Amino acid sequence: MSKFLLFLILTMSTFVSAANQDVLIGSGEWSPYAGAKLKGLGFLNDVVTIAFEQEGITAKFEFKPWARIEVETGNGYFLASPGWSIQEDRKAQYLFSKKPIIVSRSVFIERVDSQFDWKIMSDLKQFTIGCNRADYYVKALT
Repeated sequence: MSKFLLFLILTMSTFVSAANQDVLIGSGEWSPYAGAKLKGLGFLNDVVTIAFEQEGITAKFEFKPWARIEVETGNGYFLASPGWSIQEDRKAQYLFSKKPIIVSRSVFIERVDSQFDWKIMSDLKQFTIGCNRADYYVKALT
């Protein structure tokens, strides 16, 4: 048997074993990008589902709070979790795609008649600002 044929058989067996398997993906609620009740589980999760399908793999999603998703992805319960921002403290534990799937921007919303005006982060100290503890901007606001 030639080395090429042996290589081909070994390579194909790897693809066959990968095909038709399920992977567990962790997701939180982030409409319209991710959501258990959204069409395709949300745009972001739909992209992930299609990418795995193209490789013959079924992506199954579990929805939990984002902080729990991060911990459970880190301990190996989930294979992956889409929709995270790259932060220095996460780089040691997680792999990030080289190109973003989405690019987003966070802003404050306020009442039209409010006097909310700020230029630098320290201007925000006078306000109580609610946020999810796993969101990327928490450290900047606390």
